[in-house]
Amino acid sequence: PNRAYGQSKLANLLFARSLDRRFAEDESHQRTAYAVHPGVIATNLSRHMSPLVRLVMPIAAAVAMKSIPQGAATQCYCAVHPDAVTHHGAYFADCNVAPSSRHARDDGLADRLWQATEEIVAGL
Repeated sequence: PNRAYGQSKLANLLFARSLDRRFAEDESHQRTAYAVHPGVIATNLSRHMSPLVRLVMPIAAAVAMKSIPQGAATQCYCAVHPDAVTHHGAYFADCNVAPSSRHARDDGLADRLWQATEEIVAGL
């Protein structure tokens, strides 16, 4: 499950990178795409986890997790802050551009993901 989760997060970064490049090719629109990490949010997702995790989660939430409004802050920043538009296709966390892995910056890998996505969607 952890590997699948990591792959899904990498796919989000790669997809945002590809989408932003495609937006840039269309000069008639001023659009930008970002990958955004809201942080670890205190939600009720632990209801699907082991009893031990459910027991520890309220303590972890109080100490180290963000509230839902805090988790929404970065998405809001990217949507409305004038400085965000200067960071095309970037990865944001805590209302700032954040470092990402070399895989997340691989345009060839991003193109392969885009192509695979087009093939999957075409079959629907």
